[in-house]
Amino acid sequence: MSSEEKKLWKIQIPVLATGSEIEAVTDALGRALCPDDDHAGSCPVPWFIVVTDGDSLDRQERLDLEELLHTPDDHGPGEGG
Repeated sequence: MSSEEKKLWKIQIPVLATGSEIEAVTDALGRALCPDDDHAGSCPVPWFIVVTDGDSLDRQERLDLEELLHTPDDHGPGEGG
């Protein structure tokens, strides 16, 4: 058991995917955060997922995220770039 105090975190993961792929991604994240769907009470790690279609973002935010996903570097897909 860690003595580290819990604090709020925000994890942002831009993803270029189909609707069914994003559903699989969110399902996997949910299982990672709460592996027991049938537990009693609240999750030990409180969480929720918000999925936003890129078309609903403002133009500049969408362009910034697309640039992050398409920036050429030494990393391939799934490796942070």
